[in-house]
Amino acid sequence: MVRVISSRLMRSRHLIVLAAACALAATSCAALTPAAAIVNSEKIPESEVEQEVLQLREDPEAKEFLKEASGRGQLRRQILGTLIRTEVSRQYAERNRISVTEADVDRDIEQARAQVGGEEAFEEILKSRKISRDRLRVLIRRNALQQRIAEIAAKDVRLDEAVSRSFYDQNPSRFPEVRVSQMTLRTRPEAEQAMAQVNSGRPFAEIARAQSVDPAARSGGDVGWLSAEQFGPAGEQVQAAPIGGIVGPLQVAGGFAVYQVRERRTAPFEEVRPQIEQQLSQQAREQALQQFLERELKGAKIVVNPKYGKFDAEELLVTRGPQSLPE
Repeated sequence: MVRVISSRLMRSRHLIVLAAACALAATSCAALTPAAAIVNSEKIPESEVEQEVLQLREDPEAKEFLKEASGRGQLRRQILGTLIRTEVSRQYAERNRISVTEADVDRDIEQARAQVGGEEAFEEILKSRKISRDRLRVLIRRNALQQRIAEIAAKDVRLDEAVSRSFYDQNPSRFPEVRVSQMTLRTRPEAEQAMAQVNSGRPFAEIARAQSVDPAARSGGDVGWLSAEQFGPAGEQVQAAPIGGIVGPLQVAGGFAVYQVRERRTAPFEEVRPQIEQQLSQQAREQALQQFLERELKGAKIVVNPKYGKFDAEELLVTRGPQSLPE
């Protein structure tokens, strides 16, 4: 603990001791910084708003957001609004014994690492976005807490087949599929030569059986019905090509691929039903979370530092005040 400094000590010494205390215990400093807002007697320090501003400005992925949020302190007001919502959620979780453990955070980080392709790719993303390990854990923890609250808020939501079927019938353009043939050649010149043979009239299936090095060669290149997402980088080009059109050569694992578009259709309902149910469930959780936040925010006592503006209980955001904030 920092000892109480006698009023007889020189002011300079007081400042030195205070600085040392801050270096040893950042939480003590937070108690001394001005409040950006107070939520049910819990303070959100201005330093936390500034930390979020710096983090966003260092993140290349936030350029568009920063551009849209420019002008008379709008960025800081939006950040403060987010921090207020986060604090309301944290207090709700504390009251209801909803927790996110360090093991939970570790697990979510491992899942994120696996989704992007392993440790090397994961580290590259963190480096490019200038996200430290400590910052990553803060973001993961916030997200995990929101997800737990969303699941609780949406626990009574039920999706039946009729709802999923209705969504499918009203959105057929969301479920396109293309039936294609594919052949993979080891080098680009070989792929270009194969394309030239197809364009000159030689059957695609004949060339695929004779020259392709992928497993589909045995069926003349037929790989069945696929969605655009299943094609990866080739998806947009395949979707744009006409029936009978040739796409390629495109580099893939094992060589260079050439595709021929054969048929198009809307994917059958039963095939995409799990996808629809997942999407509708996510929407239901998001809507339930929004309703939860509206209810909690309206019931909370929120006081905003006048230089940021004030908290609008109807719009549920921080609105501009009479004072000017830095950009």
